[in-house]
Amino acid sequence: MTITQINCDIERANIARTILESLPDWFGNSEAIEEYIAVSKGQPFFCAFIAIQYNNSQAGLYIPA
Repeated sequence: MTITQINCDIERANIARTILESLPDWFGNSEAIEEYIAVSKGQPFFCAFIAIQYNNSQAGLYIPA
């Protein structure tokens, strides 16, 4: 597993937006998406990748409130 801490607010927002907007069935409320993205700025933010087999079509995101 590779874990990377993301320290740049712009990069945090871009990652959060990319993931949240790619899952409209789970995150379909655009106002909520914008709030989640705003909250991601200034918070501890980590990206992790784990896979038994290479597969770039899955991602996970956890934003503590």
